[in-house]
Amino acid sequence: AVVWGKKIVWIGKADLLERKTENYDEDNELISTLIKEDVKEIDGKKLPTTLTLTPNNKEGYRTIVKILSGKFKMDLTADFFNRTNMKRLK
Repeated sequence: AVVWGKKIVWIGKADLLERKTENYDEDNELISTLIKEDVKEIDGKKLPTTLTLTPNNKEGYRTIVKILSGKFKMDLTADFFNRTNMKRLK
């Protein structure tokens, strides 16, 4: 479990989308920064499609996630989340 001392979040004025988050530990030290960019419309919703997480304590490291497509409001039954199905979706 992760417990943050505080989070500072930047929100875009025009679209109210999260743009940047700084995560601090209990000692108020910056642990990581998440930048959200490249806002696009996916399945009728505008959202940042490039997310870059940079740890503060590992110079030269970062994780980049690019969202290429997505679906919202899908009809899923509870059995969709069973162990067998989750292994099949890898």
